[in-house]
Amino acid sequence: MLLISLALSISASADSNKVQKIINKGITDINSIKINKNTRRLVIKKNDIDSIQDFTIPDYLKVFFYDENNTSSINGLTLGSSLKKLIIFNTELSSIQNVIFNDEIEHVQIAFNPIEEFNGLDFSSTNLKRLFLDNNAIKSLNGLILNDNLEKVFLNSNQISNVDEYIFPDQLKTLSLSDNNLDSFNGASLNSNLEVLRLDGNFFEPYSNIKNIPQTIKEFIFGSFFVDTQDFTDFVLPENLEILSFGVTNANEEDLATLSIPPNLIVLDLSFNSVTSLDGLSFPSTLRKLDLSHNPISKEERRKIRKRFKRENPKLKIKF
Repeated sequence: MLLISLALSISASADSNKVQKIINKGITDINSIKINKNTRRLVIKKNDIDSIQDFTIPDYLKVFFYDENNTSSINGLTLGSSLKKLIIFNTELSSIQNVIFNDEIEHVQIAFNPIEEFNGLDFSSTNLKRLFLDNNAIKSLNGLILNDNLEKVFLNSNQISNVDEYIFPDQLKTLSLSDNNLDSFNGASLNSNLEVLRLDGNFFEPYSNIKNIPQTIKEFIFGSFFVDTQDFTDFVLPENLEILSFGVTNANEEDLATLSIPPNLIVLDLSFNSVTSLDGLSFPSTLRKLDLSHNPISKEERRKIRKRFKRENPKLKIKF
């Protein structure tokens, strides 16, 4: 009896992960695809589907992966009741509208497409947890409606120039806006639950154009090699910050002298900068990791730094 139960369990598990792949089949109409009823993960890749029109994802699918299909538009896409992951990747998509989401969706990724804006992409009635809209051509968040319990939003590598008036959800914990066209940022409207904020690779000059960072932030990544002057005067970081990354810029020790480092910092990433010495710079005793890799620090200066922190903070691990 035990063996029968175990066999049934293994069979059910295998069935729940059943994958059907439609790869490089020359499909031109998505509605012509015959999807097996025991399929749980559908992969449609490298076909020639110019557009998706009025397509319904079957209720039994849990994952819909759509990649490299030369699809320029979606007008009418209905998610089946069991779908948890929707991935539309690298498919020349420039327009998406009339998408009907289900309650079960948790993960949506629409990435590596030339799409510039959304026409009523509405997640408000879903339980979505993670939204990835990286590496598109998004200029504005107008038309993007997020659900209240969304936890993570990734908008990296787009062309967004302003988000100050956009209202992000109250439960949001991670907001990533790396490599956009932001030259100012005001976090006054951000909620008190936000823990991770990424603003690196933008055009803040001076950095005081970044204002009202929520005090709840634990991890903050910023800085940009696009900025000529690394000036931190009047730039205020949250006091409870634990992880700070300021890498891939031209900052030197004189620039860093204008930066007020939070008193409870645990990790500091200063990699890929122009630092030659830490003389005159002070660091909190809570610091446990300091990344100085890819800076022009001489062997003699490295020896001095190790000797200094062996005395001041023996628990600190330094990476050169």
